[in-house]
Amino acid sequence: MIDGQYYGQYGNSKPVPTASLAKMMTAFIVLKKYPLSKGEDGPFYTVTQQDVAIYNEEVKQGDSVVKVEVGETLTERQMLEALLLPSGDNVAIMIAKWAYGNVPQFVNQMNTEAKRLGMDHTNYADPAGVSELTESTAVDQLKIASVAMSFSVFREIVNLQKVTFPIVGTIQNTNSDLGQDGIIGIKTGNLVHIGNIALAAYRSVNHKRVLVIGVVLGQYGQNVYGSLNAALIAGKNLIESF
Repeated sequence: MIDGQYYGQYGNSKPVPTASLAKMMTAFIVLKKYPLSKGEDGPFYTVTQQDVAIYNEEVKQGDSVVKVEVGETLTERQMLEALLLPSGDNVAIMIAKWAYGNVPQFVNQMNTEAKRLGMDHTNYADPAGVSELTESTAVDQLKIASVAMSFSVFREIVNLQKVTFPIVGTIQNTNSDLGQDGIIGIKTGNLVHIGNIALAAYRSVNHKRVLVIGVVLGQYGQNVYGSLNAALIAGKNLIESF
């Protein structure tokens, strides 16, 4: 996609698990309901005992998490940063409950938005992308990536290489391609053997500076690190092809 215009696809178009690319939709829904202006932090959320229990359970499962403590206060922006940079699965659940009262209602809204955006081959089963039933195609993920990038706060957050929190300290963005070849985001997502990435970069096409958005799904790796690395390489190669 170049400056919002779709240019085509290559490879299998069968839906595959999105992994953490689902968090693009999660962030989009939150920002649509509770918009943030540039420099605005938004309302506060106080971490509950249930949030900590979910964190502890996901640590046991080996999920991607951001540590939280009972009574800790986080702003909407901080929750979005924890959702999108280190890809906190526990934060996805926390922000979903904050925004819509409970996870099922939030997931229902995810699917409603997907339908509205014409994402006809997408199903969301959870706000984090942990479930393999949360699946989509590259074309559909291009659609949500494009609309999410229309929010200035979203663009700013996904372009951050790191962020500092009072409790956990400094946490890094999982997208190590940031800053290379004009790359300014957007989101990585990987399960054990599947690596996905949505990238945005400013490139020069026909002597004009344009925003290129690309999505690569289903890159194989022998483990979670291998699949993430495979997705990062494939994403960078895609951007460099422009």
